[in-house]
Amino acid sequence: MKSATKVLSVLFALACSPVLATPVVTVNSFAQTPSGLVKINYSLSETSIVTVDIQTNGVSVGGQNLQTLEGEANGEVQTGTYDLRWWPLRENWDRPSDATDAWRPPRIDLAGVRAVFTLWSGVHPPDYMVMDLSNGAKRYYASAAAIPGGVADVRYKSTHLVLRLCPMTDNYMMGTANPYGTDHWIQGKRTPYHSVKFTRDFYIGIYEFTQGQYKTVTGSWPSCKWGTDSDRRAEFPMDGKSSMLGQNKLRGGNDWPTRGHDAIDATSILGQINGKTGVTFDLPTEAQWEYACRGGRAGCTIYNRDGYIPYNDDSHTPKKEATECLARVAVCDSNSSAEKGPQVVGTMDPNDWGIYDMLGNLQEWCLDYGKHDNTFYQACVDDPTLAVDPVGSTTAAERILRGGSYKHGTWNATCDARSSAGGTWTDESIGFRLTLELGE
Repeated sequence: MKSATKVLSVLFALACSPVLATPVVTVNSFAQTPSGLVKINYSLSETSIVTVDIQTNGVSVGGQNLQTLEGEANGEVQTGTYDLRWWPLRENWDRPSDATDAWRPPRIDLAGVRAVFTLWSGVHPPDYMVMDLSNGAKRYYASAAAIPGGVADVRYKSTHLVLRLCPMTDNYMMGTANPYGTDHWIQGKRTPYHSVKFTRDFYIGIYEFTQGQYKTVTGSWPSCKWGTDSDRRAEFPMDGKSSMLGQNKLRGGNDWPTRGHDAIDATSILGQINGKTGVTFDLPTEAQWEYACRGGRAGCTIYNRDGYIPYNDDSHTPKKEATECLARVAVCDSNSSAEKGPQVVGTMDPNDWGIYDMLGNLQEWCLDYGKHDNTFYQACVDDPTLAVDPVGSTTAAERILRGGSYKHGTWNATCDARSSAGGTWTDESIGFRLTLELGE
């Protein structure tokens, strides 16, 4: 085993807009103590978001083995010099219950081990943000695999929030060009197919907001129907059994988009989340929801599939290939019922951006006013300026719901399906997920 201090190989990439000085990471030392602890000392020339991965022979050790990484990394780091501490493998730092005072974790051969640093700006940050809902502390990761313990860990469905970046784009095609056979009842609510522009990145929760997350923020369990008798209650989505998930109480502030995100009432659920974390979470706009649901793709009816999923003519029932695909990604009436309800978040397969349950499980509130007709879609075609960071209608009395639920038909568990309800309406099939817009 090697004990001498050695210089660590460093890879870093700049993922930010041009600045006066290009941020640089310099690794000053890389050594292992007699106890097996690996110490990495590095310097950062300019304030940046810094992510770090530990690799052995070019292969990441993975997020599971980085749970013991401590120090200024995977977050916004100021200019300066820092020490990172890492116990190499979980089985090496878990001290046996019968260990003697002389027990020490095994040492590793540092040959072939390196840290890979990546620098990011706040305008275009890493793909994943993890927030501690108890205090608002943020960590950033370049991939889901780099998140300590993996996104399926119960903490990310209860005490923490995992968000996925949705990058800005000049031309996202929203709605559908698919005629759905001759079923104009479906088609008319999802057309015309139109171009949407997002001028800034935004994060969206990879899971529907859960009962455990609500408890972390408020200190008490929400009034819900589903999962309350389960030992996994914390991982069940927060549903609208009581009136608390009517959008007027969920968010308060009925003057969207006039006052935008400033309209959130401090005493509302969103207001309490934002007060606890110190950031401005909100519901997604309908355009943001669909963009995230499709993982940036245009035209797909069910995510993880290119092209359209054909429907039977004059029917709300997908053909066989659609049903088989939905069985893997969505909890809807073909694999659940009004008696069974939703499942623990993240049970089904995610979309290509690693986002779960956007189809089925619970239908989700969006910010937009509007009935689920084609009025605003047509307005975006007639006046393309409305399709730049679109905020929906300013006049309708109803709010948009997307994604379908456990008790809805498969025809409603698609990326383009739309429904709506009044702001005071609530139901056990309703939930929500959070978004966080980044600055221009």
